[in-house]
Amino acid sequence: MRKLKNIVFTLLCICLLSFCKRANTTWDDNIVAPLATGNLTLGNLFPDTVIKVNADSSLKIAFTSNLINYGLDSLLKIPDTTITTAITNTIVAYAFQPGEQPFQAITTENTYNFPNGIQLKKATIRQGKAKIELINTVDQPLVYNFTLSSATKNGVTLNAIYTVPKAINSSTPGDTIVYLDLSGYDIDFTGNSPHNKTNTIEQIGGVSIAPTAQPDTWYLNQGLTANFTFTGMVPQYALGYFGSQSIVVGPDTTAFTAFSAIKQGMLNLNSANVTLTIKNQFGVNMSALLSNILSINTNIPNTVSLTATPLNSAVHISSATNTGFGATATTAVITLNNSNSNVKDFIGNLPGKLGYKLNASINPSYLPLNPSGSNDFGYYGTHFSADLAMDVPLY
Repeated sequence: MRKLKNIVFTLLCICLLSFCKRANTTWDDNIVAPLATGNLTLGNLFPDTVIKVNADSSLKIAFTSNLINYGLDSLLKIPDTTITTAITNTIVAYAFQPGEQPFQAITTENTYNFPNGIQLKKATIRQGKAKIELINTVDQPLVYNFTLSSATKNGVTLNAIYTVPKAINSSTPGDTIVYLDLSGYDIDFTGNSPHNKTNTIEQIGGVSIAPTAQPDTWYLNQGLTANFTFTGMVPQYALGYFGSQSIVVGPDTTAFTAFSAIKQGMLNLNSANVTLTIKNQFGVNMSALLSNILSINTNIPNTVSLTATPLNSAVHISSATNTGFGATATTAVITLNNSNSNVKDFIGNLPGKLGYKLNASINPSYLPLNPSGSNDFGYYGTHFSADLAMDVPLY
């Protein structure tokens, strides 16, 4: 009986399926359900620019490109000049014992010739070393006691003691080379008392017989020679007169990607303007002339030179203010628009590069000599800079 029921059920299912008609598959293209969510803004379209909203809710593109950054290490260089000090015997022969100091220490003033008429009074060293090469022509090892009187760190004067090997023979002296790290040292370049000089340091060198030496004789003209050299000096801070210098930067170009996603018809060039901002963070008077400012379209290619009446003469920028721990910059701003320049053509060229050239003068010749009274200053990390900004409304 159970088997008969199963057979009847199977036959019934077959009959029902035979009356079903398969419909064709279709898609409804009017479905309103979202496949993904997100926000699309002008920032997505122009990621390299800054979109700003005006008071009337209109939009504009504003961006700035740095053309020049001239740092303190370019303005002020401490030269790698070698100064030699010799401590020699001036008598026929001198018999000595180990540990003895035959001669008094020698104090010397060394003056450096800085380029561009720089007269330095003080510098705090960010990085740099003093290289000292010591040459011994005596037949026994010597001890060199070196003091750089002009250099202090946390109130402590720089002092170091070195042992110099004995001469091998009359033609081959003993020698050693040592390096002193000067990072963080304050160096006074005004010489010894009454400290009224510039570019001058004081050092003291004393020589004694090494305790490990043997009793021997120090003969005429034998002795120790010390060659002192500043190497790789970068100032953290400097004070003095920085001379009358000329700075020329360029002609050069810098990449400019702000217009990479913008087409010409999107810009309201009739209301566009360009601003040149020259910033002086050095404690020196300067004059600056920016020229050869070019809009370079790298796709066409095509170049448009920025012409404007305010660009025809140099701009004076007075000294920055010394706060004691940094500088408050002085700025000069040149604003260019369609009434005083060809900014419409300059921006309308959609530059991919900007060209420029700078001619500047430190303590320019039209001012009195040394106008700050040797109080020119500079801090590491500060710059003389020039920025070009564009402000272009969008249609």
